[in-house]
Amino acid sequence: MENGFADIGKVYDVESLREELAGVDLSWAEGVTVHHTAFPNLDMRPKGFTVQHMRNVAWGYQHDRGWSTGPHLFVDEDQAFGMCPLGRPGVHARSFNQSHIGVELLGDYDSNYEVNSVRGRQVISNGSRIIATICDSQNWDESSVNMHRNDPKTRKTCPGAHFPWLDFKQRIASYLEDRGETTTEPVDNRALRERIAHIEWQLAQMKKLL
Repeated sequence: MENGFADIGKVYDVESLREELAGVDLSWAEGVTVHHTAFPNLDMRPKGFTVQHMRNVAWGYQHDRGWSTGPHLFVDEDQAFGMCPLGRPGVHARSFNQSHIGVELLGDYDSNYEVNSVRGRQVISNGSRIIATICDSQNWDESSVNMHRNDPKTRKTCPGAHFPWLDFKQRIASYLEDRGETTTEPVDNRALRERIAHIEWQLAQMKKLL
């Protein structure tokens, strides 16, 4: 695999990603761009990603699209899988390639069903922790995180028409309130906070229908 795909084979949780970032020069970047994979959706990856999936995607990028690299991380409900090395620009959004780390979340969030499914919520939750860890490493706040559809050169809805963007950014902000403690918060308290945040988002969506 060419250098632009050199991080294939690296698999992270929050703690191991934090350790990786400590040794990476991210001076080229100013933020993170969030994507959804759309295809594959959650049903197509019932057990999440594997390293072989990353190899397959990279092959398509190289041979079908002619890309020399791709996004930096692919996130499922449990882990984040590397592709483009974090220390260099990737290919994921034309206007943000040279300034933003590209993070793909497993799922099709144009689907309201996937957004509100148990696995969809788990992927979104894990994605917020992964991105908060990146932000923490650079002393960025949640305002440094944008969506693919913020790119004026695309018509895509990515990361999905039903993606809970405000809730997602609030999750990132919450994890950054106490920098460096995203993995030390008691598990029960973290789960409660995430559940409360999701209920608040659901109520906000219901109010829009009234």
